[in-house]
Amino acid sequence: MASQRVLRWTGNGRLALDRAPRPVAGERDVVLAVVACGICGSDLHFWKDGGLPPGAVMGHEFVGHAVAVGGGVAGIAPGDRLVVNPMVNGIGLGAHDGAFADYVRVPDAVLGSNVHAVPDDLDDRQAALVEPLAVGLRAIGATPVDEGTRAVVLGAGPIGLCVVAALRHRGVSRIVVSDPSPLRRERAMALGADAVHDPADTPLLPLVLERFGPPGRQSHKRTHGNADIAFDCAGIQATLDGGLAVLRHGGALVLVSAYPGHMPFDIRSVMLGELRVMGTIGYEQEFEQALQLLTRRAIDLSPLVSHVVDLDDAPAAFEVQACATSSVKVLVRPGQRTI
Repeated sequence: MASQRVLRWTGNGRLALDRAPRPVAGERDVVLAVVACGICGSDLHFWKDGGLPPGAVMGHEFVGHAVAVGGGVAGIAPGDRLVVNPMVNGIGLGAHDGAFADYVRVPDAVLGSNVHAVPDDLDDRQAALVEPLAVGLRAIGATPVDEGTRAVVLGAGPIGLCVVAALRHRGVSRIVVSDPSPLRRERAMALGADAVHDPADTPLLPLVLERFGPPGRQSHKRTHGNADIAFDCAGIQATLDGGLAVLRHGGALVLVSAYPGHMPFDIRSVMLGELRVMGTIGYEQEFEQALQLLTRRAIDLSPLVSHVVDLDDAPAAFEVQACATSSVKVLVRPGQRTI
């Protein structure tokens, strides 16, 4: 039986390249030759903290070519270029092996549901970014935004940057992004941020007041900013607190990151400021919307990709992705398929 390379999670903080049988398509399955797969923040959490079955293969942000199609699958033929919505089957998220491999099996493939055709106009790099853009679109849909919205994004990792790109697409021009990484702040400006902030240098609130103007209605015994909406895309105590602090009276805080567990929360500020706090996770119809927006070039995510590495170098690539000062988005690709 033909074999392939796979990257297995072997325990907290441990990854190992391995050989495994090449997947075979069942009656309702499609097997893809992986072209590119992004390392996601959730992959970093799984890698460091666990939550997967031993030997699991991660990788859920990917594009590939169909090489085997089950007889019960309609509308897909060998050679078709496809992206996969992993929320449907849990591919790369513990339910089924993911795309940090040469080949990946998509079970119960349904075109337009968990599998989507990639138009010729969309290059492979951006096709591999459909999934994180869908997360960003979901986040900005949590509360209404328009041309006059004043937004703060805390954390300029790939999801935070996708939030910036999605806001710009919706006409929002006043966007302040806070992140300690000079590289990621530079990419935030390239994607449309109005101003960037280094949390290691100065407090965020004075910059927000400078860019957005003084607060309007004052909340009783609460010092606050004038942002209409803040997105916490970092999931640490400082960004959670900072997101609340920059909001105007009646503003909204959207929690986008994967939080490590219970965290102290200033509920009194929420009450005094009549703030709205909401969480978002994943996406639904936003996956197809992201594919359409990238295909039409309504959004250009090329500034996200900082590294492209071969599958053989994937264990080291996780270390690179975890270093915010030197990376933004790392794509892993099998060596025989260029992008």
